[in-house]
Amino acid sequence: MKKLKILTFFFFLIVLTVFVGSQDLINKEEPKEPTIISRTYTTDVYDLGDGKRMVQGMGAVNYPYNGTFIPFEEINYTISNGELAFFEPDGSKIISFKMDYEKTNSLSSSLPKINVIKRRGGFYFTTDTDTEINSMKYILSSDSKEAIKFVDEKLEVGNVSIDFGMAKDLQNITTVYNEKDSTLEFSITDGKTGSLSFIDPDVGLKSPTAYDDDYDAWSNPHEALSSNDDYAGAMRNGEMNDWYNFNFGVPEGASIDGIAVNIEGCSLGIASSVKEVELSWDGGGSYTSENKQNTFGTTDSTETYGGSTDKWGRTWDDDEFSNVNFRVRVERISAPIASAIDHIQVNVYYTEAATDSCTYGGSGDYQIETDDKCEYTDGETVIDGNLIINGTTEYVYLNNYKFIANGFNFNCTNCKMVLENGAKLVI
Repeated sequence: MKKLKILTFFFFLIVLTVFVGSQDLINKEEPKEPTIISRTYTTDVYDLGDGKRMVQGMGAVNYPYNGTFIPFEEINYTISNGELAFFEPDGSKIISFKMDYEKTNSLSSSLPKINVIKRRGGFYFTTDTDTEINSMKYILSSDSKEAIKFVDEKLEVGNVSIDFGMAKDLQNITTVYNEKDSTLEFSITDGKTGSLSFIDPDVGLKSPTAYDDDYDAWSNPHEALSSNDDYAGAMRNGEMNDWYNFNFGVPEGASIDGIAVNIEGCSLGIASSVKEVELSWDGGGSYTSENKQNTFGTTDSTETYGGSTDKWGRTWDDDEFSNVNFRVRVERISAPIASAIDHIQVNVYYTEAATDSCTYGGSGDYQIETDDKCEYTDGETVIDGNLIINGTTEYVYLNNYKFIANGFNFNCTNCKMVLENGAKLVI
């Protein structure tokens, strides 16, 4: 009987523990999911809750349209009869590419194939004739008022840039833009071998992000401006390169909580490589003493340096994230052949500066907190709603000042509103 009582007691304890624990899980408040509150051409700004923000600088990723910014990979495209076209949200054509080629075997029944893959801030697309061909060109068309240009293996129309650099570097394909006929003509580079049947351009936005200011040892540093499977590379240990112009827009007065640098890259070889990152706050004159390192394998991965609460050994001011001041410097520490970077992205975590209630937002009710000790002198404020005074102590002071409002609520217990020298409330 005693054993039965003991077992019953322990069973009760277990049930009680499970019940209490489950109540804790039920009552535990879930952390706030980050939400995007604004976008610019090069950044996304997230609300992390409790006044905390994160601005994510990624290079050019958001397409400007009618005063707003749209993730570029969300714009519409169509594929029809060997033609690929990209469109503005209103349906106007940004640019289209129609395949025009001569088959080596005229009896071949193969049909052209176009494949599009989205990436953050752009697209890859491939054109595949599925048979050997003697010649290839793209017929171009656009509704844009911007002239089509071809510079450094990139076709540009407005903010959009189509990069044919991989065709040149890896496939021995020479690309020539014929402005008169509005065509891109492809040929195998003299003295080289290759095929025109498969071409794979990268479609993105022209990036304002810059590089090679004080350190320029890495090859193709522009490839680190977007995640496009093309690489900036360093062949020798100790080689460094810098990147800047991230266009963060950290608000004035914000306190910096941390900085995270995300590098997508790999080691081009049979073993891993190590990359070191340092940050500058004064245009490259000084760099952080906390040098952070990560190891990359032989396949693409994204490694994070720092984090949301990591200040890299110093206290930062908001103006140190301007395009003039902020730099990211990457150094190759070790690698069997080449150390490669596909994309550099920087997240700045900050808490917005506290604001008082002494300035009217311009629409709706205006609530003034007396603890802010607001003082108004020589002027007037027209309120599109009610004037509401809240507080338990302190005052609101008006000197030759006028509030014009639809209504007035005075929610004070031990505070006052002082009107002097003709100050008025007009309701």
